[in-house]
Amino acid sequence: MKKIILNSAIQLLFLFSLSCTSQTFNLLTYQEYVNIKIDGVTFLNINNTNADITQMNSIFNRTFGYEVIEIPDSYKRFSKDGLNITFLKSSQGTNQNYEIAEIEVISPDISVEIKGVLFKVGDTVSVLGSNFVTNSESGDIIIKINPNSNTFFTPEENYVLVELTNSIITKISLQGL
Repeated sequence: MKKIILNSAIQLLFLFSLSCTSQTFNLLTYQEYVNIKIDGVTFLNINNTNADITQMNSIFNRTFGYEVIEIPDSYKRFSKDGLNITFLKSSQGTNQNYEIAEIEVISPDISVEIKGVLFKVGDTVSVLGSNFVTNSESGDIIIKINPNSNTFFTPEENYVLVELTNSIITKISLQGL
């Protein structure tokens, strides 16, 4: 009887430790998050353009389509060949007027790099290696900022979503900065 209880306790501890370990796979530090690259341009550099069309065209070396949306909030949206970047007028007391609300990659011609792993829409999930694991009910990959590595950003508002269909990356979204 003692052997069964001891064996069960060991199995529970193993499962618990496995669960805790898997929770850290998809967590980024603040520095890792702001250094995510979209076609070689960091998330932080994109945000630092303050939604200026000239700067956006320059850092990406392309001419974006551009629109201003005033309802329900004030947004600036840049679009070009499967790369959509939306800025929201900041409600913070910062020097910046706009901050990234979302980056959406739907083209296989746009690369994304996270923690040194380069991938695109159309790649198989295997290109991510063991760095990231599926963790949503739909089987997609959600990568969040580790709440212990920053004081401002929250994992609920700032994350990367890699959408998968049959183990193929179909869309990459980055939320907020």
